Amino acid sequence: MITEKITSQSDMAMLEQAFHRFSATGQILQEKYEQLKEEVVELRAALRQKEAEIKRNERLAMLGKTAAAIAHEIRNPLGAIKLFLSLLQDDVSKNPDSQNILTQMHASIERLDTTVSNILQFAKDMRMDRSPVNFSSLVCEQIAHFRATESESVVFEQSIQEPLFINGNEDALRRVIYNILLNAIQAIRRKGTIYVAMSEGKGAEVELRVRDTGPGIPEEIRDSIFEPFVTTRNAGTGLGLAIVHQIVTQHGGSIVVNSESGAEFIIKLPKTAGT
Repeated sequence: MITEKITSQSDMAMLEQAFHRFSATGQILQEKYEQLKEEVVELRAALRQKEAEIKRNERLAMLGKTAAAIAHEIRNPLGAIKLFLSLLQDDVSKNPDSQNILTQMHASIERLDTTVSNILQFAKDMRMDRSPVNFSSLVCEQIAHFRATESESVVFEQSIQEPLFINGNEDALRRVIYNILLNAIQAIRRKGTIYVAMSEGKGAEVELRVRDTGPGIPEEIRDSIFEPFVTTRNAGTGLGLAIVHQIVTQHGGSIVVNSESGAEFIIKLPKTAGT
């Protein structure tokens, strides 16, 4: 009888231990199940985002090809028109009124030519040659350009850390700065202040901030401001910021916009050693 009782108590202890182990295992399995459910939800969301990104890129590629074909068709007669205008300029050299008209026509042709260049730039498959580029110098160069070409009502306030280098394509990076500054000038309707600051950001990156005193970006287009052909201006093509985004991304960088008081664009690019 004593032996049976001991055995019974031993069995109960073993059963109790087995039950606890089973409960603990069940808890672990439940936690793993919940974790897997969360991972599946995240993977599905990432997959949907990737699919949307692929479709977007396909649409943009098709759009780029179509735009490039149209741009080439426009550019061909543009050259002839510019030549004819130059010839006419000589013929009417003694007629101020005619000279003024031709000057306005020439300016319009130049704007159209710039638009065509932007379209072709956007459509280009950009496998760019790269080398260390003094980004600080490029920013100062473009500010000087606009100070010389714009009226005194456009004021630039700058704080540029020098020298900061980026491994990139100089012409493409120059276009980034040109487009982002031109966008700010257009936002203030060529009257106001543009703040330009550049410094070494956190980690190995260069940070460029361009802020204007314009009306800011309407909320309804804020999320799509870097899409091609999105613009707040009736006369704009909506390609300037799309090209900026494209080039910055191709250089391994990022661009974001804040629009609380005016608009502020923040560009971050990987920093490299100078030459």
